[in-house]
Amino acid sequence: MSTPIILCGVSQVMGKAVTQRLRPEVEVLQFINSASRAKAEIPAILAGKAPSPNPDEDVGSHDFSKRPTAIAFGRGFELQDVEDIRAACQGPYVDVAWLCSGAVDIAKTKASPPNLSDAKSVDGYAASVAALIKDAVSRVMTEGTGTDEIYNY
Repeated sequence: MSTPIILCGVSQVMGKAVTQRLRPEVEVLQFINSASRAKAEIPAILAGKAPSPNPDEDVGSHDFSKRPTAIAFGRGFELQDVEDIRAACQGPYVDVAWLCSGAVDIAKTKASPPNLSDAKSVDGYAASVAALIKDAVSRVMTEGTGTDEIYNY
């Protein structure tokens, strides 16, 4: 059985590649590519409702009958972004793990981002990030933690 999550990242190309590499252990319910969308969509999903349809969205299963156990952020999101999104999502239903990279990894990626027009670059980066997210999700699930805490991966 796969673990349902929400994946947030700034690139649709990378989001699709990471989503594919997370399977079958992790199921991405929804991919969100901006902080403003995250603030609007995550509360609805956590409350068991489908977010407003986005015609550009083709990443994720969109099976909102499942409740996400974690929200994973790519390295395009700073810790402050994650904290702001988390604050906007507060409610009685927020008992998920918030997973994000540490500041050093974010800075390294911003200094030397993957070439999104090169399939090999996308594949390598996506495989690396997917492995980190899988490990973080597994750790949070195994340890029984994840109740509205931010974890670095």
